[in-house]
Amino acid sequence: MTTISADNGIYIAEFPTLDGGREWRVIEAQAIGNLDYYPEDSPEEAREIVRYFGSDSTRIFSDLDAALKAAFEVEDEILKDDFCPILEYGVCRLPAFEYPMEVYRNRAAACPENEQEMV
Repeated sequence: MTTISADNGIYIAEFPTLDGGREWRVIEAQAIGNLDYYPEDSPEEAREIVRYFGSDSTRIFSDLDAALKAAFEVEDEILKDDFCPILEYGVCRLPAFEYPMEVYRNRAAACPENEQEMV
């Protein structure tokens, strides 16, 4: 029997906001290691952060408890699925990001358009 990796999880990331507050972003994703592929503070790294945590499907919360509750609800939903109830890494809280999402969006805009896309 061949075993393959789902390489998926539910991830909670903390970001500062432009007004000095904090926000928590919750996603279900695969290959979260892509966040560490490019050099730190590079436009390419920013692009990956935006791809994972800046999409329209990202759920954003103003407090950690609400983010955790939502993450575990997504976990329950995935594990109750009849077709593919696999969640390899479960719910994971990532280290806090240094900059607001808007900063990463601006940096990602400087990323060369002709580079081969990852995801």
